[in-house]
Amino acid sequence: MVSPQAFSFDRGAAHFDQRAGLPPRAIDQIAAEVVGLMPSKEGTCLDLGAGTGEIGAELGRRLPPGRYVGLDLSLPMLQVFRRRAPGLSRLRGDASLPWPIADASLDAIFVSRAAHLLRPEGFCREVKRTLSRGGLLLLGGVARDRVSIRSQLRRKLQEVLAAEGIDGRRRSASWRRLRERLEAMGCRSRRLRIVSWPVAERAIDSISSWRRKDGLAGRPVTGARQQRLLDQVEHWATASFGDLATSHAAEETYELLVFNFVFPSMCPPDSSHKGEP
Repeated sequence: MVSPQAFSFDRGAAHFDQRAGLPPRAIDQIAAEVVGLMPSKEGTCLDLGAGTGEIGAELGRRLPPGRYVGLDLSLPMLQVFRRRAPGLSRLRGDASLPWPIADASLDAIFVSRAAHLLRPEGFCREVKRTLSRGGLLLLGGVARDRVSIRSQLRRKLQEVLAAEGIDGRRRSASWRRLRERLEAMGCRSRRLRIVSWPVAERAIDSISSWRRKDGLAGRPVTGARQQRLLDQVEHWATASFGDLATSHAAEETYELLVFNFVFPSMCPPDSSHKGEP
């Protein structure tokens, strides 16, 4: 079964980079950092949730031929990737199911802005199986100040959903559960701030983007109900920020959580994590 998130990425593939792309300078620095962290410069890197290949194309350029592999569930996203970098290896698959990757064959697993979508039990099992001794797991994401327009809007959306009895998927909670699962395997992490850049935020951009999605906060909230809930968010935003088309200066930072797997142990039993995303 394909998840609602996969359908959403399928529909938005053609415009994903325009809507959620990273600055070119950030892409270059992220790829350089990932390759620089790998224990072997001749090793293989698996890029989970490779998407349109925005970072993957640069990783493939920096790694030796045949040492980059991208994996994503969305075929339309991978088709965009293929047009961007025809010569790179790309696979279609679910990161929570067994990967078409040989045991102990990877020096690094890189997950950018997709860790909150992973099911920890299956993901951890495959990480342990495929990473070589001394290999690294790199979880990347964009951090924003809590007072930024986008952060405030996300919190308000969660509040509106909760009032309807909908438990929206919270990225911070999903990250925490995954990190706890990895630490239970005997791994420890360190956080690296890779690159920051200025942004001009407009409330109308976030709200309009949500109106075009299939669902809200990872839940199947669609149609008239979706628009009614977003009307509530938009009304609150107008009262809070005024003109929704006004630009507000903010800063975004790309961070990496680096997990070292020198002495990995078995993941905890699946039954202890029922109900996780």
